[in-house]
Amino acid sequence: MTVEDVVKVTFYLVGTFDAARRRTLVADWFGTHRPCMTLLYVSALAAPQYRVEVDAWACRSVEG
Repeated sequence: MTVEDVVKVTFYLVGTFDAARRRTLVADWFGTHRPCMTLLYVSALAAPQYRVEVDAWACRSVEG
C-alpha cells in the first residue's frame, strides 16, 4: 500500500494548531492525492501528552 491508496483520513487535535502549517504538512505528505479528510478538535485523547491522533483508511482493489 502507498499513500495513493489512502481514501479517508480523520485528524483529532487537542488545543490549537497553526492552520497554514498543518495544511503544508498534509500537502507535503499527500502530494497531489486528495483523500477525504475530516478535522476534529477534541478536549483530550488517551493520555494528556497526546495532542494529535490520525485515523487513516486505505484500500486497494484485488485483481485476479
